[in-house]
Amino acid sequence: MSSPAPKSPEMSDKSRKYDRQIRLWGEHGQTVLENAQICLINATALGTEILKGIVLPGIGGFTIVDHRPVTEEDVGCNFFLDLDSVGQPRAKRCMQLLQELNPDVNGDYVDEHVEQLIDGQPDFFRSFDVVVATSISERTIVRLSNVLWEQNIPLIVARSVGFYGVARLQLREHCVIETHPDNKQTDLRLEHPFEELKKHMAEAQVTNKVPWLVVLYKVLQEWVDAHDGRYPASYREKLELRELIRSKMDGEQENFEEAIKAVNSSFGGGKPSSVVQEILQDDRCVNVNTESNAFWIMARALKDFVDNEGNGLLPVPGVLPDMTADTNSYISLQTVYRNQAAHDAEIVFRRARQLLKELNKPNDLITDKDVRLFCREAANIAVVRGTKITDEFDKGYHRSSHIASVLETPNSLMGHYIVLRALDRFQADYGCLPGESEAESDTTGMKSIAAKMLSEWGIGTPLSDDLAYEICRYGGAEIHSISAYLGGCIAHELIKLMSYASFDNNATGNSTITNEADFQKTAQIVVASIQKILQNVSSMQRMVNQFGTAQDSPELKQQLHQIRSYTQQLINDTTNQLNDLVNCKERHLKIQRDRLVDEFSTALNAFQAVQRKTVDLEKNAVRQARQASGAAMTLNKPPGSHHSSMGSNYNNTSNSGGSSMFEDNFITGSRGQTQEQMQEEIDLQALEDQERTIRELEENIVSVNEIYKKLGALVYEQSHQVDSIEASVEQTSVFVSEGVQQLKQASHYQNKARKKKLILAVDQAECQNTQLIRASIHNEKARKQKTHVLFNMKFTLSTVTKCSGRLGMLGGLDRLPNLSLQTPAFIFHTKGGSIPHLSKEAMQHFSNEPACFLHLSISNTLHMQEAIKASRTSIAEFIAQSNCATLLFVRDPSESPIPGLPEKELLPIYTRNGRRNISLEQYMTLVETFRPDAYVPLYDGDTDANSSKKREQKSLDRTEKFVEQCLEWHRKSDALQSSCLIGPVVGGYNEKLREQSIEFLRRSDDTFAGYLIEGLHMHGPSVVRMDATAAVPIVGNVCKLLPEEKVRFCFGPYDPIVLLDMISAGVDVFDTSYAFLKAAQEHRALVFSFDVSTTGEQHTTELDTTDSQWAEDFGPLLPGCMCYTCQKHSRAYVHHLYNTREMLGPILLMMHNLHHYTEYFKAIRHHVANDSLPELKKHLAAQKSLPPYEPSKEDKLPIPAAQKADTVEPLEELVEKQNKKQRA
Repeated sequence: MSSPAPKSPEMSDKSRKYDRQIRLWGEHGQTVLENAQICLINATALGTEILKGIVLPGIGGFTIVDHRPVTEEDVGCNFFLDLDSVGQPRAKRCMQLLQELNPDVNGDYVDEHVEQLIDGQPDFFRSFDVVVATSISERTIVRLSNVLWEQNIPLIVARSVGFYGVARLQLREHCVIETHPDNKQTDLRLEHPFEELKKHMAEAQVTNKVPWLVVLYKVLQEWVDAHDGRYPASYREKLELRELIRSKMDGEQENFEEAIKAVNSSFGGGKPSSVVQEILQDDRCVNVNTESNAFWIMARALKDFVDNEGNGLLPVPGVLPDMTADTNSYISLQTVYRNQAAHDAEIVFRRARQLLKELNKPNDLITDKDVRLFCREAANIAVVRGTKITDEFDKGYHRSSHIASVLETPNSLMGHYIVLRALDRFQADYGCLPGESEAESDTTGMKSIAAKMLSEWGIGTPLSDDLAYEICRYGGAEIHSISAYLGGCIAHELIKLMSYASFDNNATGNSTITNEADFQKTAQIVVASIQKILQNVSSMQRMVNQFGTAQDSPELKQQLHQIRSYTQQLINDTTNQLNDLVNCKERHLKIQRDRLVDEFSTALNAFQAVQRKTVDLEKNAVRQARQASGAAMTLNKPPGSHHSSMGSNYNNTSNSGGSSMFEDNFITGSRGQTQEQMQEEIDLQALEDQERTIRELEENIVSVNEIYKKLGALVYEQSHQVDSIEASVEQTSVFVSEGVQQLKQASHYQNKARKKKLILAVDQAECQNTQLIRASIHNEKARKQKTHVLFNMKFTLSTVTKCSGRLGMLGGLDRLPNLSLQTPAFIFHTKGGSIPHLSKEAMQHFSNEPACFLHLSISNTLHMQEAIKASRTSIAEFIAQSNCATLLFVRDPSESPIPGLPEKELLPIYTRNGRRNISLEQYMTLVETFRPDAYVPLYDGDTDANSSKKREQKSLDRTEKFVEQCLEWHRKSDALQSSCLIGPVVGGYNEKLREQSIEFLRRSDDTFAGYLIEGLHMHGPSVVRMDATAAVPIVGNVCKLLPEEKVRFCFGPYDPIVLLDMISAGVDVFDTSYAFLKAAQEHRALVFSFDVSTTGEQHTTELDTTDSQWAEDFGPLLPGCMCYTCQKHSRAYVHHLYNTREMLGPILLMMHNLHHYTEYFKAIRHHVANDSLPELKKHLAAQKSLPPYEPSKEDKLPIPAAQKADTVEPLEELVEKQNKKQRA
């Protein structure tokens, strides 16, 4: 037998090799994993799959204990074994093959039976962190469970049989430092500021460049001073604080907005939670000794800090969230928190070293790094204690009531647990697995074993015959796919156990509720348990009412005791199940949980009432029994009272009959004395039984009171949710009150207006009548002439600046009346109706607003026409974006055109299948099918700075002809009456042609809701590097000629500086094709700065994720960015995704670029409002730019065959050819 494998040394290329998983459980978790040792007992298919799942992530080492050789059955179900392995030691062969998966992991094997190790070397398992046992007998489970429980080593017992599998965890105590909670609160110490923080805040000045924490602190102190030193606690008080912050805003200030959002989540830090308090008050923390591990010693040091230097508060974690601020302000504030965190951690570290010295433990047991981590996570530490698997094999299993209640629940898996337990018992009794010889006869044996087990637990619910037959049908065989699935799940839990996560062990598995299905299953069990409790309470009430009557008997009290004990255990189990429902996040599940808590509380009240009544009756019975016993002792004289008469008779008798009389009296007295003593013993025994019953009842009452406390704590922990509901009610009340006041004010103004109208009417009645008649005639003519004017998209102009463009609001759609867009702005560029690389779920990480404006192009939606027509829906409904406005255009700004001259009556469309020519009839039919909210008529805008005057003139002529025909079609179409038109302005770089185009469009000005400036470029990636020197003046002149009350569109992947020139010229709306091209084609992240308070030379406009310099950079793409990508991932990870060509790469880049683009436009609107756009342009121009993107050979895509063709076939001919092929 070889010794267990040593620890695996640290790998030099760890970060490169385990890049993804380090992002899941961190460097500390990976280090712990690399130092862990696993012992596997029996290299079955399930066992090897478990090891595979932990060998690949880099476990330190593993040892396989197995005495069996490889058989043909093993080859059939174990992926790692082949026919050449038959006859070899199974442990050795599996160890060799598993090591091939990861040579950095050390492997070892022991070719002995596990029971030999238990008998001869019980300390063998002490060198392992976790022991996994598969397919072992019931006897071995019990022995191994006892040994590992004493050594405090976690044990996982697993088995796979056919389509069934089971895994049970034995965990005596598991101490967790990094719990990684879902909703981790940042400890900012606003309610308990330390001295350095007070000093820093006193010196800080509130501007739009400081972190929001400074704003919140300053305003909070003002609020506290006005409220007698009290901090805001209720929702209404926090609402007052938010309004106070808002009142101090001057325009759009992002740090103020962030401070307002952070009000609800910034209080309550520093104080230990109830969980942490329990740990600090635990006996293992208070009384550390030589057996204490590092966790409990650090917990004791933490307790000393909280009780002394901390004044009841935990150490400062020193972690700040990202904030919008200038670099110096944020770093200085972060330094204050980090210095205080280091100071607190130093105090805890010194105390921990002192404890190590007192306990004669080595100093290196706890390092400074360990203490810093412990202090940083002190608010979320946890200790989990489980149960011993051996307890499940006891006849009086304490969770039998739980098993009984779950068995009665429909579709529960408790029957599978019972039948798998019966399989262990069958193997122990018969020495083989059920079904190996004959399934039918073994099914009967399995049923009888399961029934016996249930009877031992006092459960009368029978086991399903189908379950017993199903388990026998497999004959103990393993199916590799099932073993692989179960092995992966167990390996995942093993990694959590060894790295940071916690467990809750019970008979049916992990009780953490992770989804709605698990919630509903547990809720059904709780409902069944509550009903059973109420039934038992009713039965107990009937029995208690029979006390003192003719039906009263010892059997009755015994039956009452059994029901009471069963109900008490059922209550304890139900309490634990309710605790399992705490982590649900959906609102409807929380409401359901609260209702269950109320119903359970009602059942507890009824149970408590019956118990108290029973106690009172039992006490009265004991009191009466004692009184009756005292009276009986007085009436019945003791045996010694007969001695005088006996002596008199003895003295006066001298004949031979005296001896007979003496014997008679002596025997009679002895019998009486014995009977009285026996009766007294019976009475005393009865009294002791009654008193014992009373004590049990009182203990039950106390335990139920503890359950009440737990329920109270459960409600308290969720009180912030109740506060949010209360807040909504209060906020609704406030809004209703404000609405009532506004209605009263409006009514007052309306009455005043009526009075003025009446006075004017008296003076000008005749003149007004004449004007009304004329107006009526004029309106009637206009109505007849312009019945086609149905555009419903409105643009409200709010501000026009001298040199920074204008501000406005786009909205007014009949279908989406509440949807609006502040301009200057962008609309989302789409491909096939979807934002490239982003699903609707991914969009939730990017924007909290579900509604938006979408840019749709004919080129990538043409193929959807037949499907949308067949579905009889609009394109918005078809692409599942009913809450978004759809704007349909001819060109895709991100795609380059295919060379070729357009035909006279057709327009070339560049689809994903190549170039297609489309007629006006086909175009308008497609528009009627799509029914967008807005669309542009067919036009010819394929011109750029290099186009000839002849081409520009032809563009204008063809556009005017197309637009006239489209307007005529639009007026007659019933399907398009809810769609508004956008007029295309063409003419290339010829100002006269542009003026002609605008003059033509303004003849039907009332028809158009806005205007599209086209013909500046040919679209595609080349626009990114376009010289806009000539284009900007053209745009400026066009905007001067267009009506101010109409919105102006200009699409293309313009450089951010060119965008500013376009906005200054008067353009309102752009698209996001620039962000898309940078992410999807160039693999670059937008990192340009728009904070003019910083120096432009310090920044770079883009970050090339393909550059190998980022391979070891674990910082975010852009420090301080709040997007999902920068919050969750690093530059190294995005670079890794590019190298491996993972589709997640462009997704993360797209999320970042769109978020950055959104923030950029917010800054633009802020500068437009302040008329300081030139300042922003100067700041951008000073930043460093990367060299122009040059696609590598790998990135160059093959040109579609349709693009290579010299001649382009008309769309009708292609369709006809396709139809002929289908008919053939």
